[in-house]
Amino acid sequence: SSLSIYPIKNWISEKRALGTPAAGCEGALFRDELEAQHMRDCLRGAYEMHVHTSPDVTARKCSDLELARRFRDAGLAGALIKCHYADTAARAALLNEQFTQLHFAGGVTLNNSVGGLNPEAVATSGKMGGRIVWFPTMDSRSYQEFRKQNGTSGADPSKCIDVLDGRGNLVPEALAVLETAKRCGMLVGTGH
Repeated sequence: SSLSIYPIKNWISEKRALGTPAAGCEGALFRDELEAQHMRDCLRGAYEMHVHTSPDVTARKCSDLELARRFRDAGLAGALIKCHYADTAARAALLNEQFTQLHFAGGVTLNNSVGGLNPEAVATSGKMGGRIVWFPTMDSRSYQEFRKQNGTSGADPSKCIDVLDGRGNLVPEALAVLETAKRCGMLVGTGH
């Protein structure tokens, strides 16, 4: 049988409302060990499609190595490692060498730290085994405007990255990034 994400999230929310952790399931809230085992069975062989680990410029809950150990012990299959400021392809490759039963992938996020909408950063990531390119996140104009509207100070507008022109069309640099990603066989994430 297949499970969709929405029912699992609802199921977890219901368990949190109960407030009773199962024995041996630190941090997880289940009625009993049978429910905890059911969740482990549901997750066995699953891939996490977006996880931030350290090293990073922002504090993270665990390192790449700790994540791999946790995934191995839980029976998960692997993850896509993301960082807003640096390419993660090399980190994923090192994890794949050390944890051969798992599969990790990485890629590059096109924020200012890698030159913004930079096709060379995409090509380099692809050559290093990168499997995904994310359009700008933290440095995108749309994200900074969102932050400003919600009372968080935004970045210097002159440093924000625009993906669209004034008419709502992709800027030439964004088109070049898409062409490079296609040539390198990389997935494309829209960013923020």
